[in-house]
Amino acid sequence: MADRLPAGEEGQVDIKKIETILQFETYRMYYNACHQWAKFFEFVNMAWVYCPGSGRVSELDKTADFYLPDQGAYFVVDFGRPGRGFVDCKKLSKQSGRSVILGSGDGTFRIFEGGEAFSGIETVLCRCAACGRWYFMNEPGSYACRVCGEYDGDHHLLQWIDGSGNVFEKMPVGCEWLFQRMKG
Repeated sequence: MADRLPAGEEGQVDIKKIETILQFETYRMYYNACHQWAKFFEFVNMAWVYCPGSGRVSELDKTADFYLPDQGAYFVVDFGRPGRGFVDCKKLSKQSGRSVILGSGDGTFRIFEGGEAFSGIETVLCRCAACGRWYFMNEPGSYACRVCGEYDGDHHLLQWIDGSGNVFEKMPVGCEWLFQRMKG
């Protein structure tokens, strides 16, 4: 068979094939994390665009994984996207003047704004009582809703999820909710 090594070479390891297998595992983790975040965005009814397939052409659109149009923010999945190197979220936020959220595969996240890095404890996902929409913010910053602009102290916040907690735990098990939503 052509798939087998010549006699006597069966015990040799093909390093390139091993590297390819490891690369596939990295890609699987990246796409799985993107899938989880997209499901979460849908669950909380947050507007999102998957940047690599969007045709958007700015540097940030080419670098980020998601654009969150209601918030004017970008979202980077904390795994290596195929063909993309390391993403310096702090630098991107400073250069662009936009919020850049870094989301992990475990459902935690951090926010970068104006070149400042905020830890998971300092970042939150909030739901505005006025408009009902979810948005990312840093706790030391403004509490004004990044979707509708409502602000009356911190009482306008209906729900609050800390960035160091797993937001995926807030989703129902399975995807039945997504299929129901697509139907109706």
